Amino acid sequence: VAKWTAKYDDRGNRIETAYYGVDGKPCLSNYGVAKWTAKYDDRGNRIETASYGVDGKPCLSNYGVAK
Repeated sequence: VAKWTAKYDDRGNRIETAYYGVDGKPCLSNYGVAKWTAKYDDRGNRIETASYGVDGKPCLSNYGVAK
């Protein structure tokens, strides 16, 4: 991974992280995903996480979880 980016909601919760190689294209992190997203409930508890591969499609992380 040469670079990673993050997006946050208006409450400061990280809702997306994406990983990029030196060529600027998506690459796999040490978790085995190129991007992950998260959703939170009204109390700020994370209620969902989803993993995506370099092709932008859902994939299994190294932990064996896609969503």
